[in-house]
Amino acid sequence: NGNADTQTQNIIIDDVTAPTPDNLTLADITAECQVLAADVPIPTATDNCGATIQGTHNLTFPISTQGTHVITWTFDDGNGNADTQTQNIIIDDVTTPTPDNLTLADITAECQVLAADVPVPTATDNCGETIYGTHNLTFPISTQGTHVITWTFDDGKGNADTQTQSIIIDDVTTPTPDVTNLPVIERQCAVLATDIPIPTATDNCEGSINATTTDPLTYNNQGTHTITWTFNDGNGNTSTQTQSIIVHPSPIENVSLNDLTVTYDGNLHQINVNNLPTGASVSYSTTPNTGEANGAINAGVYTVTAIVSPPANAINCEDISLTATLTIEKAPQEITFNSLPILYIEDDDDFQLTATASSGLPVDYTYTFTANNPPATVSSTGWVTLLTSGMIEITAHQAGNENYLPATPVMQPLQINSRDANIHRLFVGNDTYVNPPEEIYYLIDCETEQEYVNILIETEINAEVTPAHSFDIAVPKPGIYKQKVKVTSQDGEHQKSYTIIIEKRFSFEDIVVQKFNNVLLVNNNPSTNGGYSFIDYWWYKNGEMIAQNQYYSAGSTAYDLLNPQDEYWVKMLTTTGEVLQTCIGQINLKNYNGSIYPNPTQAASYITVQVGFPDKELKDIHIDLYNLNGALVKRYKSSQRITELKLPEELAIGTYLLVCTTAHYKETFRLIVE
Repeated sequence: NGNADTQTQNIIIDDVTAPTPDNLTLADITAECQVLAADVPIPTATDNCGATIQGTHNLTFPISTQGTHVITWTFDDGNGNADTQTQNIIIDDVTTPTPDNLTLADITAECQVLAADVPVPTATDNCGETIYGTHNLTFPISTQGTHVITWTFDDGKGNADTQTQSIIIDDVTTPTPDVTNLPVIERQCAVLATDIPIPTATDNCEGSINATTTDPLTYNNQGTHTITWTFNDGNGNTSTQTQSIIVHPSPIENVSLNDLTVTYDGNLHQINVNNLPTGASVSYSTTPNTGEANGAINAGVYTVTAIVSPPANAINCEDISLTATLTIEKAPQEITFNSLPILYIEDDDDFQLTATASSGLPVDYTYTFTANNPPATVSSTGWVTLLTSGMIEITAHQAGNENYLPATPVMQPLQINSRDANIHRLFVGNDTYVNPPEEIYYLIDCETEQEYVNILIETEINAEVTPAHSFDIAVPKPGIYKQKVKVTSQDGEHQKSYTIIIEKRFSFEDIVVQKFNNVLLVNNNPSTNGGYSFIDYWWYKNGEMIAQNQYYSAGSTAYDLLNPQDEYWVKMLTTTGEVLQTCIGQINLKNYNGSIYPNPTQAASYITVQVGFPDKELKDIHIDLYNLNGALVKRYKSSQRITELKLPEELAIGTYLLVCTTAHYKETFRLIVE
């Protein structure tokens, strides 16, 4: 009916046994390049349930990685039971790659080879790969010569082969100068290295190349010079090029500084550089320093130094130092000194000389004269002081200075005349008469025994005196002596006469005789009184006239004595009309005698001498000791009435005479030496 009934029953099938590999071990599978899945047989296992089970693995094929790869085979019966088994897959490439070309062609270039210039060679690997070669060089290669490149073909599996190839760098092209014709370089004075640009050339390999030269790069000598430039690319290729160098003279080579000699004129004199070109400059200095750069005003010798600088465009020219001598000679000068008029000492005043020098410098003066004393004095500035008549020669001088030579001195005589015929001063003996009268009286001093009187006459210097300006009047004995003197003025036009009267008095004792002790008598006997005859007499005592006779008596009795203390003198008129006089005298009474004591005495002893002379005679007493033969033994002097004397030690025993003498008296004593 289509109806059915069912019943279930559990049938349990429980497989718990793992499959068993059919081969205990699996052989290694080897290859050089790769193992494909097809290259690997699939192992089997037998399941306990009778099924053959193929193994499954964990790898992905193809396998090309060198080395040992372990493949694990799994046998799974699908019932939860599985077994495994391993197998080695070994990839071991031992074959070197083979270059695709047996030889590689040389690669050549002149300058360099870039990496891109070298095709990379290939090799075929046994595993089917194309191997590109690798090399040992660094690019670019620019060094001239042959470079060997070694190509290595490495399959990356430890297998490699090599192949060589030559890279040849060989530059054969010379450098090409950048400028076809080098410019001519011109300078003044010098061409320096800095003035010469280094030429360049373009090299096919090196690019820009600087030229070199063995020629100098500095030129100081004038003229044209040639530099040969060489362009060397360093690869054995050279080219040359020449260049002209012209050294022109310095624009200031013809400048000069010339010596200059001028004469001082008060102006500035300068030395300037000659031929100074446009644009050049000069600086000056003067030695010694004058305050002027290149000159001087005052006389002297100067060194002018000029430092000449060339124009600014003469960049290689140096300054030039020039020296020259500026000589400013002293200027000559002349003195104008007009002749001088004749002057009169009595009329003309002192004055100033007015000589002038053409230089304007002050004139100074000197003067000379031949007289003992100058007729005039002249100061150095020309003031003339007139002194007396005569002539002097006045010379005007100008000694010059730093700018003027000495002037030639100019001399002018100055004549000074005088009409003076007077005696200015008269010296008679010891007396002086200033502007004396025409008659001069001089009384000789009684105390002198002179036999002449000196006359000295001072006049205007050049006046003439007759008999002379100085002369002696002889007065050999008492009397009146007259001398006429005539003075003629210097100009010879005036004269004046003088009379000098000199009286020489009698010594009182020479003309007066003492009679007894109360009478004085004038000796009127020409034969004993010197040849005089008197006719009148005037006696004076103590300045008063006491008698007018030939004699004077103190009185008529024996008691009327002359007084030794009184002063007597007498005037006498001669038969020729001259009045003469005596000096003052004093009488010596007869009882007023001298003496010596002790007497007798001995040699070398002292004696006392007393004289009986009047007091006025005591000032000059000579005491002489004589032997009886009249020989002088010893001389003494005294001015005392009483004198103590020492006798000589060698005085022999005997009789001697001691004579006491004055100008008018003498006393003699006899001295006995025992």
